[in-house]
Amino acid sequence: MLDANLKNQLKAYLEKVTQPFEIVASLDDGAKSRELLGLLEDISSLTDKITLHTDGQDSRTPSFAINRPGEETGVVFAGIPMGHEFTSLVLALLQVGGHPPKTSQELLDQIKDLDGEMLFETYYSLSCQNCPDVVQALNLMAIFNPNVRHVAIDGALFQDEVESREIMSVPSIYLNGKPFDQGRMTLEQILAKVDTGAAEREAKKLSEKAAFDTLVIGGGPAGAAAAIYSARKGINTGVAAERFGGYPATVTSEQEQAFINWNMPATLLGGSTAIGLYQEGDDEPTGGWRWVTREPLDWVNWRLGEPNEHLGLPEDWGMMYPDGTWNDNQNYFGNVLIEFVEDPALNVVT
Repeated sequence: MLDANLKNQLKAYLEKVTQPFEIVASLDDGAKSRELLGLLEDISSLTDKITLHTDGQDSRTPSFAINRPGEETGVVFAGIPMGHEFTSLVLALLQVGGHPPKTSQELLDQIKDLDGEMLFETYYSLSCQNCPDVVQALNLMAIFNPNVRHVAIDGALFQDEVESREIMSVPSIYLNGKPFDQGRMTLEQILAKVDTGAAEREAKKLSEKAAFDTLVIGGGPAGAAAAIYSARKGINTGVAAERFGGYPATVTSEQEQAFINWNMPATLLGGSTAIGLYQEGDDEPTGGWRWVTREPLDWVNWRLGEPNEHLGLPEDWGMMYPDGTWNDNQNYFGNVLIEFVEDPALNVVT
């Protein structure tokens, strides 16, 4: 089902898994069930952290759940999540397996505090570019709140449901059997709809903040870069935007660094590129380095002799040379590499 190159990439990602988990498949005698079984066998063969069971009793076939031993996480895929949804599958495997998501602790706490039983069903297509955002957000909610379940359904394989529910576009989201929304949605937007007190809490928090020295209007790449540059100059900076589309990039593996080196031509130009690495505390020069997302700093790519607090100056920010190696620096940089959780719809990354 998976070619050798994709298996190697997936195996590298699955090395991040820290907890054992199970894939429980519900299958019939059809060709699509055999195809799904091949995919799941390929995945489970890549790590000893995954146990594959084929005795699932879900009424939708083919389908599979990703569970922890003795615990249903509520994450179910009805269909074969390839195409654009393969990333959703990989993230679900990692997150159920204990790898932390690139989501703020504040949002995770908001998910954990949700009350009431919620069964989300998302109808997607393998060619849909807007569907993965929704699928990944709802999977995350299911993983972090036992009251939430999410079933991602390939509409092409379950046409009877599509017709009976008169679904005309994807993604189409149902909550507890009733239409919830359509189209691309972020995690924040979903939470704002189901957590009725969220807007009031956010307004209260904002009113309690001190006035900013600089307020950047717009959260796109230009706004993000301007805000980062101002903040690194010690200016109290805020960003006003419907959504903040990105953050200084985290580079957590050799594979991610290689992707940047091959696909981000702007980082090869003159000067240095800021990344989302900074230093806390006084354990100079090698201690206290953290990612802005609080992901574990398990892999580093320091240039030989770095970090070194050159000339005794306070170099508390991480930057990347054109060859991809890292350096500690003050707030001097030529570019900022911005990472996006969702597609920012840019034609060229600059």
